[in-house]
Amino acid sequence: MMLGGNSSTETIGSAGCVLTMYSRIVSTLSGSSISPLDANKYANNNNLFSGSEENELTIDAGIQLINGLLKEKGILGIAVSLEASIIGAPGEIDNLLQKYDNDNFNDYFANARITTTNADGSKTYKHSLNVSNNPVRPDGFAPSTNIYFDDTSGVRTKLRNDIRNNELIRIDILKVNKTLETGE
Repeated sequence: MMLGGNSSTETIGSAGCVLTMYSRIVSTLSGSSISPLDANKYANNNNLFSGSEENELTIDAGIQLINGLLKEKGILGIAVSLEASIIGAPGEIDNLLQKYDNDNFNDYFANARITTTNADGSKTYKHSLNVSNNPVRPDGFAPSTNIYFDDTSGVRTKLRNDIRNNELIRIDILKVNKTLETGE
């Protein structure tokens, strides 16, 4: 299945990490399975993809994707918003993660964008993944010297001393906003 719009030359299987990351969030919040194919269809139908090949999702488009899929599933009392996005030195990231580690993590998701390598280290590319062992309820973030990942491809487990060479680009914190809306 092609990723994104008609100009795309990539498949979901080769470059669908962002769709997988956001699908996991929707699946967790809705209690039902949402596949990257479902997310791709919604993003295409709602013109959420951007870039020259129409296969990129901005953070804002990702939030629209999550909230739109939740509404499609009949989940009207929950919406996700961007709480924080940080690109910076390990100390800055540590401070951000500590802030949310001391808060109620039932109300947040954390995602990471990294630069990583293929298995033999011959190719470098960008990759998106969920942070923690459970997208909704992390067991506490490790310091940014070794953030643990719930990798969309199941390969990477932590930022440092992993089987791949990983470099952190940014961490995004998404807040789960609960309302009293019932859809009636």
